[in-house]
Amino acid sequence: MPSPAGGLSLSVHYASKVIAASATFQTLVGEPTEDGALAHVYRWRLPDPASGGAYTLAELQSYRPYALVAPSPEGAYRRSRDAEASFDSGGAIAVRIIRDLPSSGTDAEKDVAWDDIVSKIIDEIVSPSIVNAAGYLAVETVSIDYGPYRNDEDDIADEGIIQGVDLTLTW
Repeated sequence: MPSPAGGLSLSVHYASKVIAASATFQTLVGEPTEDGALAHVYRWRLPDPASGGAYTLAELQSYRPYALVAPSPEGAYRRSRDAEASFDSGGAIAVRIIRDLPSSGTDAEKDVAWDDIVSKIIDEIVSPSIVNAAGYLAVETVSIDYGPYRNDEDDIADEGIIQGVDLTLTW
């Protein structure tokens, strides 16, 4: 992968590192380290399907759980000048986190567990130990844009049953 150098590509890179630094995300993806968890964070989209056509259910399940990180469609990057002619940067990064629905437990237990996972990830990615460290996105706010959710019944045959959440990180 090319090394990010510009403000937009660096912000996506640093946001990916913030997600991977979350201990809860590391547990979710079964990786004990940030570097291991980073392998489950994808820029913009999953790798292309092996067939070149549509993903198979097995391919999708092999990637899960994962996070997709991309510039937000609204306000992805900005540079502004202050009164002293220095510049400030900021923007918004979209994050989608997806997992397979666990096979054990009641629907209510599965949903509460997912809500708790999402809450812990959010708490961890705004923790001062992460956002104040060099090489990580200085996240100011996290908002849930959609979810937590399950996919539509019409999509289950192709995708399996998933739980997800769509977040926006502003910096």
